[in-house]
Order: sequence, then C-alpha cells, then structure tokens
Amino acid sequence: MTTVKTVALIGRTNVGKSTLFNRLIEEMKAMISDSPGTTRDRNEAYVIWRGNAFKLIDTGGIDIDQKSEIERHIVKQISAAVNLADVVLLAVDGQTEPQPQDRKAAELIRRSKTSAILVINKIDNQRQQNNISPRYHQLGLKNIAHVSGRNGRGTGDLLDIIHQILFSDSKQVSAEPKPDLSLAIIGKPNVGKSSLVNALVGEERAIVTPIPYTTRESHDSLVQFEGHSIRVIDTAGLRKKSKIYQAYRKTKTLEKQSAAKALASIRRSDVVLLVIDLNEPLTLQDRRLAQEALEPQKGLILVANKSDLLPEERRQQSKLIEKVIHESIPFLSWAPVVLVSAKTKLNTQKILPLALAVQSERNKTIKQAELTEFIQALIRRQKPPLVTAVRYKSVDLKIAQTNVAPPTFLITTDVPGTLPEAYMRYLEKNLRERFGFVGTPIKLHFKKYQGRT
Repeated sequence: MTTVKTVALIGRTNVGKSTLFNRLIEEMKAMISDSPGTTRDRNEAYVIWRGNAFKLIDTGGIDIDQKSEIERHIVKQISAAVNLADVVLLAVDGQTEPQPQDRKAAELIRRSKTSAILVINKIDNQRQQNNISPRYHQLGLKNIAHVSGRNGRGTGDLLDIIHQILFSDSKQVSAEPKPDLSLAIIGKPNVGKSSLVNALVGEERAIVTPIPYTTRESHDSLVQFEGHSIRVIDTAGLRKKSKIYQAYRKTKTLEKQSAAKALASIRRSDVVLLVIDLNEPLTLQDRRLAQEALEPQKGLILVANKSDLLPEERRQQSKLIEKVIHESIPFLSWAPVVLVSAKTKLNTQKILPLALAVQSERNKTIKQAELTEFIQALIRRQKPPLVTAVRYKSVDLKIAQTNVAPPTFLITTDVPGTLPEAYMRYLEKNLRERFGFVGTPIKLHFKKYQGRT
C-alpha cells in the first residue's frame, strides 16, 4: 500500500491561506472571512493532480507575540504540521513587504529541513507580479510560486512544483484513501467535542480551551483502528439560531458558516456522535441536534461527556443515567449511550468499536426466510388490524428488506386498506428486539394494495 504524501500550508494571519486551500482542493471547505484568525485548527483534504493524490493541511495563522492561549495552540499545531509534512507551503501576501511572522515561519521551515515552497499569494495579474518586494527572495526558500487563491492564477504551476517534489522518484500512483467509516462529532458549544477528537485520534489535533466556540470549522482526521480507516469529523458547536443572530456582525457571519458546515458534515458521515454534558440537563437544543442527525437517517451514538465531574456515587449509576437520557430523548431509544470523560479518556476507548458496530448494523441484511418466519410469528401473536373503508379487518402481511444504510423494509398485504401507525411502531419495536439494529434508524414502508396486475 502506497503512503499518501502530506503538504502543510502555513503562514501569518490574513494572507489568504484558506482561500488558497479551497482553490487547491476545488471545494469550499475552509471558512473565509476578513477576520484575522478565522482558521484555528488544522484542516485537511485530499488533492488529486496528474493522477496522484496528496493530503493538504491548512493551519491557523502564525502570530509571533502568542499573547493568547489560542495563538499558542495555533503555533503548536503549525509545528506539528511541518514536522509531519513532506512539503511545506509558506503563504505570504504579495501586496505587502515581508513581515516578522513571515521571516519567523521561513526560519522554522529551514530548521526543519523539510522541502518548502514560498507561495506569494494575492498576485492577480502580471503587473502585481512585477511589483513584488525583492525582500521575499531573502527568506531563503528556493522554490517560489506566484498565485492568486482568489482567481486561481498560477495554482496549476504551484501544483506542478508540488507534484515534482513529491512524486519525481515515485512510479506508483498515490490514491486518496477511502475510509471504512465517517464519524461526525456534533454538540452544543463547550461540551468537550474537541477533547473527544483528541482522545479518539490519539494526538492533539483539535485546539482545546475552556473558551466556548473555539472550533469554528469542520475538520477531518483519519484514524487507523483495528484494520479500519475511520474519518473523524470535528464540527463547531451549534447554538440556537436566535443566539447566532444576537452575536456581533462579524462573528454572526462566521457562526452561520460554521453551523452550515457542521450540518453538511452530518450529511457526509455514516455515524454521528452527539456529545452532551452530563453535568447539565438536556435542552431543546440537544434534541434539535438529535433531529438533525436523525433526518438524514445516520447512525447515532449518544456520548455523555464530563463523567469525571460527577460525584462518585452517581458515576456508578450508569444504567440509571442512560435511562434518564433516553426518557429525555424518547425518539432515540435505540441509540446507545456511552458515559465518558474526554479529558481523562475514561471509556473513550469504547467509542470507535461501538461506531464500527453501529455501521455494521446500518448495513445489515436479513435473509428473506428469517423475515417471513418473523412476520408470521408476529401475526400469530397479534393480528394486524387493517383500516378499510368501513371497518378494521385482520389480515396477513408480507415483509421484505429493500435497502440498507439505513435498513429499509416494505410491508405489503393482498387486500385494500391502511395499516395503523401504532402497528407500524409495534413492527419496528419487534424488528429491533429480533434483529438488533442498535444505533441505526430503520425505515418501514407500507405499500397499499393496488389490485391484481
């Protein structure tokens, strides 16, 4: 198996790294705004160029002063990205003179001895290229590309330089790895999602601070676990829409982007981890987020975090806690609950095996003979009452599985009428008792009798 090469994109704040990142991966994955420091965590995606794939890592902007905790974390993330990368792209603003942050970043790259490219951004035309400060050549990076992340100028040449460095000695084609499972982590702000990502990934990938709304974007991390490749998607904390509208104007714009990207992450996942804070009562927002995961029919696990803050005697009452959570969200009675402490990593080792099990349940296929035996036994126990034009009538039913992810079943009968909703719920309850389907919604469709064909 060919190892996928890695390219890290670094630079000071507001030089257009996220715009360039989106241009190179050809999708709007990184958030863009005029606010410095919009990108905080490492953001990853795959680029395919000339038949080869490499992983591109976007990083937060470098701030030499490192006055805040978040800024110190950003520099730490950048150092980690450089150490992991096969090639480093140092993005600078071609409309300005080199800044102290640019020189500091170039020095960091030279010390690492990693192959590097100086990417002079915001060069929209030849006139701007002719006016670039000659001081950029004094940064000591021999590979230079002039690009415009905004309009795409020069990005093909940049990709050619990257490709030449990465694949000049390789005769193998490097393909983007396809994960066996995509796992999205959602929840309200400050419930511990980023700490949970770090616990699952096994390294400090997401920035973790006590400041609510630290994570603004959705970030992907690939984890290898027991022979499986798992994509872990960290998302921004989702507040009520009314709270977003009350925020300051710039923050509001960013937060609306964050919310949209978090919901998009749910749609591209297989299984969702809904993280809740055990030390706070469940809210309408927790239930709304559960509905967001349920609507696209994803697998779901309820992760009750911060169990380390519970009194010892309550911590031992896990079954009671699970019962209370399910009573608070009754439409997710089939979703497993895991009590964890992302901070101390208590029980976090249970999550990935459970997520893989839920994915297996989502793709489970039941043999027709077993379904026929199941429905006949159910009918013997309780005859299905079909609602006809004038009365209830007991009838026989047939059931067949028509799809997976989620498991989908078609119920038919050979006489006109409609099956009551209560009996459909009874069918679902017994299907789960008989065949499992833990952590996954199941769909039941009743096809009305159309007459003989």
